[in-house]
Amino acid sequence: VLFLVLFPLLDIPFILTVLFAVLPFIVGGLILVGGLELPHSRAKIRGRKIDVNLPYAINYVSAMSSAGVTPTEIFHSLSKQEIYGEIQKEAASIYKDVSILGKDILSAIREAVKLTPSEKFGEFLQGLIVTVTSGGSLKNYFVAKAKQYMTENRQQQRQMIENLGIMAESYVTAAVAGILLMFIVIPVMMIISGDPGQLNFLYIIIFPIVPMIHAGFAYVIRSMTLGVI
Repeated sequence: VLFLVLFPLLDIPFILTVLFAVLPFIVGGLILVGGLELPHSRAKIRGRKIDVNLPYAINYVSAMSSAGVTPTEIFHSLSKQEIYGEIQKEAASIYKDVSILGKDILSAIREAVKLTPSEKFGEFLQGLIVTVTSGGSLKNYFVAKAKQYMTENRQQQRQMIENLGIMAESYVTAAVAGILLMFIVIPVMMIISGDPGQLNFLYIIIFPIVPMIHAGFAYVIRSMTLGVI
């Protein structure tokens, strides 16, 4: 209340008074929602990071399998390859269950299937379990999966490039040309009508709308590229 009383004395436009008055409630709401969504968001981001490196990690696994290396040693070796990011951590968890907790490799993989945030990696591990228990060829399975994931990865990158082109056109239209047009039109309308109150629209555009547009585009682009590059 004191905030709303003092602002008119400072000769600040009413629209800014309202904006600054509701800003704490907006920020508080965003913090609350962010806190509730943070665990799910982190798991989702981690899953995407796993998916990014999955095609390359499976190629590495396929090469080791072709050399006759056992699944346990494959995950042991993969757990040392930091270049594969989150997959290295997943492999380290599987090998830890085998070497420290004394689980057999299939039990450790089943546990990893339950815990991994990546649907693709979980599907790969589940297929590995089926191949082992049915007596299939691990080499053929790894080679087939490596080809599948590399093909899907190329398709995703191609689609991402097309989407980024669309986003770039939208950004120029909405965040550059559109804003400049408003900066030209509103002062002209204010001069013609003789109503200085229309200047409040410029305050609305400059303070809340422009930052929200840029933040929105940044968030969308980040979301689009996170699971691909």
